[in-house]
Amino acid sequence: MSRVPVKIVPLVFTLALTVSGVVFGAGEESASLVPNGNFENRSKGGEEWPDGWGSWAPGNGKTWEVESDMHFVRLVSQKPGQLQLVYRELNLRGDAPKGIDFKFRYRTAGVKTGEQPADGAGAIILFNDNEGRILNSDAKPVLFSNLDPGWKAAEVQALVPQGSAHYVIMAGLFKAAAGTVDLASIFATPLADSDIEKLAKSAPKGEAPAESLVTNGDFEKLDKAGDWPEGWGKNRPEKGTTWETENDKRYVRIVSQEPGQMLTLSRNVPLKPGAKGVELTIRYRATGVRFGEHEWFDARTFVHFLGTDGKPLANEGTSLDFVFTHKSEPTGWVERTRTYDVPEGAVQMQLMPGFFRAAAGTLDLAEVRVTPMSDAGVALMNLADNAYGIWKGEQNGEMERRVDAKIGAQLAATGNLVPNGDFSAAAPGTNWPEEWGRSAPENLSWETEGGKHFIRIVSPSPEKMPMLYKMVLLNKGLKAVEVKIRYRTANLEAGPRPPGNAQASMHFLEGGRFGHLEYGREMGPEPEPIPFSPDAKQWTEITRRMIVPEGATKLQFMPGLWGVKSGTLDLAEIQVRPLSDADAAMATPAK
Repeated sequence: MSRVPVKIVPLVFTLALTVSGVVFGAGEESASLVPNGNFENRSKGGEEWPDGWGSWAPGNGKTWEVESDMHFVRLVSQKPGQLQLVYRELNLRGDAPKGIDFKFRYRTAGVKTGEQPADGAGAIILFNDNEGRILNSDAKPVLFSNLDPGWKAAEVQALVPQGSAHYVIMAGLFKAAAGTVDLASIFATPLADSDIEKLAKSAPKGEAPAESLVTNGDFEKLDKAGDWPEGWGKNRPEKGTTWETENDKRYVRIVSQEPGQMLTLSRNVPLKPGAKGVELTIRYRATGVRFGEHEWFDARTFVHFLGTDGKPLANEGTSLDFVFTHKSEPTGWVERTRTYDVPEGAVQMQLMPGFFRAAAGTLDLAEVRVTPMSDAGVALMNLADNAYGIWKGEQNGEMERRVDAKIGAQLAATGNLVPNGDFSAAAPGTNWPEEWGRSAPENLSWETEGGKHFIRIVSPSPEKMPMLYKMVLLNKGLKAVEVKIRYRTANLEAGPRPPGNAQASMHFLEGGRFGHLEYGREMGPEPEPIPFSPDAKQWTEITRRMIVPEGATKLQFMPGLWGVKSGTLDLAEIQVRPLSDADAAMATPAK
């Protein structure tokens, strides 16, 4: 099972500060970055629960209590191994502090450690960027002491990682065998400059870092030819990759030469026998990256775990890829870490950093490290992963409800699952229709005829495949759809290699309804492409009815010129309409 991209210090929970009988002052409460951090305000929806706080507490595991005119949250373990948590996500804006002091007022009763040393009561803080990636942080997990029954305080201070857009606070029972946690307050206040300076100076101290499994990971050592870093391969040695120097430090530069290229370094890293987890850390900078035909065609590191036969082991979880960026803004030098479970039977970790079919960009790589994790570190990673997964699941549940509402409104208004299917609405500030992506922008234009908009696609050469693309969200339980396209063609001449024609290619996908980072998984078999006739000189309609595979959430739609020698394709409207059960019986299954 793959893990969320989060670096966790390889320690069991750290008890940063525990003091009996501590009461936080009113000044501390008013300065807190956490609204309703004392749990006093009731939910605006009227529920018996503090406003703004989410929870994961199966069964009767959560209550909102009052004691001596003070509200608090009670979390009770219902059975061994459960997660019983409260959580909150908070935004970091442009004036966000450089460091934060997190304070928890709590008490415990009967907490018993679970199967792993880290399974108990405590709190975790995770920082993430605008794309949802968890960032490397020095915010150590906090242990809630079980030594006496009174109210206690715990504190942890952390620097805000570069690129942070949000942070998530999770507190409660993390897979404990038994017990109760009461939470009276959770505060977060900006650190003073003096404290930030002390924290920054102390950050590098502590345990010596584990030795990297990647030899010549800093690209300093030459190979025998004397012109390339030893041990590193490249998939296009004739162009696109160079060995550079800056401030007496070596790095590798990868420059995308043309849209759609696969241009990467390559390295197989031997793993230590019995390894359960590793951290992949990469120091890099990116400039001018433009994604290709899809937003996930970008700058990234392909990651595979290889078995004794040298073949990749199956990965049933989320993508293992280490994503650098799909945005054009310069990143400057940044260092990021992602943690991985090592699957059973893995003997090597294959790394291929570079460009995956991006449109353009430059990627500089200064260092690549793979370090083993201790057993305690792996246990802690599992705990953080479970906690984050629960929180993410709650967020996705809310997003799922919003997606369903959006689809319902779209169908009620137009009867078409494709937003802006007639290309009439412009994206703000552009001369292009809203909701539509495209490859080879220089070969697609937004035209007008008789007061109606349409898309024109012109083939520049057989090597190019200019096209539109769109992910069409499908409503739940959909059995079949009717696709209708209004189009015309001019001067089409078939290309020398398949498919070499004008067509609409399609794929059904399962999962991932929430944007490019949740792309989903293609489902087979794929539908037959819809061909566009070279004789359609006037506006023509073509219709196809298709069975929707069970569990499909999206229809990936890509109409365009697929390697034709020359010609033009005009698209006036695209509809995807749900079919009734009776009509679904006559639809065509994929082959």
